Amino acid sequence: MKSIKGVFLKQLYDFLRQPTILISIILMPILALLMSFIIEPYDEGVSVGLGVVIMFAPMFLAFGPISVASNAIAEDIEYKRLRFLMMAGVKSWHYLAATIIFVMLISVVPILIFGFIGGFGFTDFLIFFAAMIFGSLVSIIVGATIGLISKSVQQAGSITIGAGMLLGMLPMLAAFNETFANIAQFLFTYQIGEIMMPGANILRAVLIIAANTVVFFGLFVWAFARQGLKRVPACTQVK
Repeated sequence: MKSIKGVFLKQLYDFLRQPTILISIILMPILALLMSFIIEPYDEGVSVGLGVVIMFAPMFLAFGPISVASNAIAEDIEYKRLRFLMMAGVKSWHYLAATIIFVMLISVVPILIFGFIGGFGFTDFLIFFAAMIFGSLVSIIVGATIGLISKSVQQAGSITIGAGMLLGMLPMLAAFNETFANIAQFLFTYQIGEIMMPGANILRAVLIIAANTVVFFGLFVWAFARQGLKRVPACTQVK
C-alpha cells in the first residue's frame, strides 16, 4: 500500500505542475456550464442542461481521463521514472493501480459538475454517475495504452488527440448524419450520451460499453506486455 500511495502522490504532484493537462480535465465542464446559460431550448423533451451534458460529457471522456493517463505514463517512461520505480521495488501493478485510482478520483469532480448541469433526479443521477464512472474507466484504459506504446510525451499527446477526435467527434457528428450514427453507436462515448436520453435502452448501452472495455483492455494487456515492464533484472530490485 505504501508504494501505491507514493505513486499516487507523485502523479498528483506531476498533474498539478502541468497546466495543460489540468485544463483537459476542467475545460469541458466549464464549457458545458457556460453553454447551459447561452443555448436556447430546442427540444421540449430535453432540457437545455441535459442537452448540454449529452453533448459535452462524451467529449470529456474522450479527452480528459485519456489525456491525464497517457501523459502520466508516457512521461514516466520517457524520463525513466517508471523503470527507476520498478528497480526500487514498486511492482508494475502497484504503479498502474495508483495511476488508475488517481485519474478516476480527479474525474469525479467534473462528473459531479455535469450532474449538476443536467438537473437529474436522484435515480437518474445515480444512473448517470455510474455510466460516467464506467466510461472514465474505459477512457483511462485507453490513455494507459497510449502511454505505454508511446516513446515520448509528445508522441503520446499526438496519439491522444487522434483518439479524442475519434471518440469525441463521431458521437457529435452522429446527431447530424445517419452514416456517422451507424458507426458511432459502437463507441462507449456514444452510448454514454444515449444512456442520458429519455427512454434509453440502458441494457444495450451497458453491453456495448462492456464490449468496448474488453477490447480496449485487450489492447492494454498487449501494450503492457510489449513495453516489458515486468522484465527488470533481479539484481537491480530492492529486496
